[in-house]
Amino acid sequence: MSCSFSVTRAFAVPGLLLLLSLAAVLSLVIGAKPLPAAVVLEAFTGVCQSADCTIVLDARLPRTLAGLLAGGALGLAGALMQTLTRNPLADPGILGVNNGASFAIVLGAALFGFSTPLEQLFMAFSGALIASLIVAFTGSQGGGQLSPVRLTLAGVALGAVLEGLTSGIALLNPEVYDQLRFWQAGSLDIRSLQTLKVALAPWLSLGSWRYF
Repeated sequence: MSCSFSVTRAFAVPGLLLLLSLAAVLSLVIGAKPLPAAVVLEAFTGVCQSADCTIVLDARLPRTLAGLLAGGALGLAGALMQTLTRNPLADPGILGVNNGASFAIVLGAALFGFSTPLEQLFMAFSGALIASLIVAFTGSQGGGQLSPVRLTLAGVALGAVLEGLTSGIALLNPEVYDQLRFWQAGSLDIRSLQTLKVALAPWLSLGSWRYF
C-alpha cells in the first residue's frame, strides 16, 4: 500500500505542476483579446512597446501571479488547519479565522473608512490573529489539555458570533456591505506587480517557512 501510494505521488506531483504551468501560460495568451504566444514572449524581452505587450505585463501577468499565490495561500491555510485539528476535511472557517478576518474588515471600513488593499490586508490579518487567539484561549478552558475537538467547537461557536456581527454591521452600511461582498467573492484584479509583492508574496513565504 505504501509503495503504491509513493509511486502514485511521484507521478501526480509532476503531472499537477505541468497542468499548473499550462494553465499559467494559457492565462497569458487567452483573454478578451487573444494574443499569439510570440507576442507574450516578446513582452518579456523588455523591448516591446506595443499595446499588446502592455496588456501582458500590466494586466495578465499580475492576474496570473495573483492566482498562483492566492491558490498556494489557500492550500497552505488548509494544510495548517488540518494539522491543528487532525481532520483531513478541516478548513480555516472551522477555527473562526475567516469570520475573524471578515469582521475586522467590516469594522475597519465602518469606523475608519479603510478600503485600500493594504488597509484591508492589515485588518484581515489582525482579525484572523485575534480570532485564533480567542479560540485557543477558549478551547483551553475547563481543565485538561487543548485538544482538536475543543479547538473545533470553540472555532465554530466564535465563527457564528462573528458572522452575525459582520452581517449586522454590513447591513446597516451599504458601502461597507459592497466592500465585504467584493472581498468575500475574491478578485484577481491586481493593478500592479508592486501591489502583489507587498500584499501577498511576503506573507505566503512566511507561512510556508513556518509550516515546513
